[in-house]
Formats: sequence, structure tokens, C-alpha cells
Amino acid sequence: MAGGERVDRQEHGAALVAPDEVTRQLAVQDPCEERRHRVLPLCSQSWTARYSPAVAPESLRQQIWTIPNLVTVLRLGCIPIFCWLLFGLESRLAAGILLGALGASDFVDGYLARRLDQATELGAILDPVTDRFMFFAAVISMLVSGDVALWFGIIALVREFGLSTGTLVLASRRLGWLGVNAWGKAGSFGLMFAFPLFLLGQADIPGSGGWTIAGWVWGIPSLAIAWYGAYLYVLAGRRALARSSETGSGASPAGDC
Repeated sequence: MAGGERVDRQEHGAALVAPDEVTRQLAVQDPCEERRHRVLPLCSQSWTARYSPAVAPESLRQQIWTIPNLVTVLRLGCIPIFCWLLFGLESRLAAGILLGALGASDFVDGYLARRLDQATELGAILDPVTDRFMFFAAVISMLVSGDVALWFGIIALVREFGLSTGTLVLASRRLGWLGVNAWGKAGSFGLMFAFPLFLLGQADIPGSGGWTIAGWVWGIPSLAIAWYGAYLYVLAGRRALARSSETGSGASPAGDC
């Protein structure tokens, strides 16, 4: 490098500079100046991949065109079909079966990502975003159609809205995404089966009342578990914000990666 140009650090052969540094005005290696940099919570490999000037187009394509991402996009594309079945054809049976299949397929993209070694940062973001969008669309649609109790649907939506808002707050502060906890995942998974059961309970089929009872038996415990998982997410988010405050006052963020 030219004389006078200093970099923050070297990783994997690339000169890394925080993204708010102006070109040709690279950071000088001194502690006081370091504290004025924005805190980057991402681990070194992700940091390099995002901000290294030598990111190959092939690598970007590999991030996007993967089988797990295709499965996620297909699940996302089924949401308009669900709404059409519910409001267009007014078929609670078909809508309930489709929604149940979408809930059951929640693990498929993650399983394929691990099995095929195709886990990507895009997929890690796209999967939970798709899950939440699908949940909002399904529950709001069922509230409009009157196929789920108002209080049950609202409590479920408040939980999802709160988690989505918290996730956006953390992302806006460059704190990344909260890891999935088992309680939250189990609760969400259970709810994605409870709502199809409510739909089947409103379908014009023999024994539909039994499906409604099954929906309540499955749905109430799932809702309680989901809210406990949300409580754990709140605790994790508060810890992340506290670590960010400490790092901003001069603490090293290395331990967070």
C-alpha cells in the first residue's frame, strides 16, 4: 500500500475498513481513532464478504440461486393462492390443507440448506421473513373471514408484530439477527397447525366440529409457548443492546462474534 495509508486490520488477504471510512482516507491504527468507528457486530468472515472490494459475481449468484432459497420463494408464492382459496373459492377445506402444508414445510428449506451445504446469509434472512409474512397473511385473512376467534388471532398477531419490530430495531443498529430459540420455534410451529385446524372446523365436511376442538387443544398451549419464546427473545435483545452500549463506550466487540 502507498505510504501513509494504514488499515484497521488484515483478514484473508483483504484490507478491511469500516464502511463509513472515506475512500483513500483509511483508518490510522490508534485506540482513540478506533473508538470513533461504527461498531460492526458481524463476525470476521461475514464482514469480509460484505465489505471486501473483491467479491466475485459467481459468489453473489451462489448466495441467491440455491435450492433452499427456491423452496422459500415457492412457499412465499403460495400465500396469494391461499387467499384465493379462502376468499375466491370460499373453500375452507382447500385453504386449510394448503396452510397446513406450508406450516409443515417450514423446516424443509433449513434442512436442505444443511444437507446440501447451501446455507447462505440471504437464506438466513429470507426464511424468517417469509415465515412471518405468511403468518400475518394467514391470520389476518382468517380474522377477516371470521374463521378464527378475534381474541386468539389478535394475541397471536401482537406477538409476531412485537418480534418483527424488535428485529428491525436490532438490524437498524447493526446488531444482526437474534438466533432462534427452541420455545419460540415450537410455539410458532404449533400455531401454524392450529390455524389450519380452525379452518377445517369451518369447512363443510362431516365432523368439522371435531377439528375446531382439536384447534383449541393444539392452539392454546402453542400460543402460551410462543409467548414464552417471545419473552426469551426480549431478554436476548436487551443483552444485545447492552453489549452494544458497552462497546460504544470503548469495549471490544470481538467477544460478540
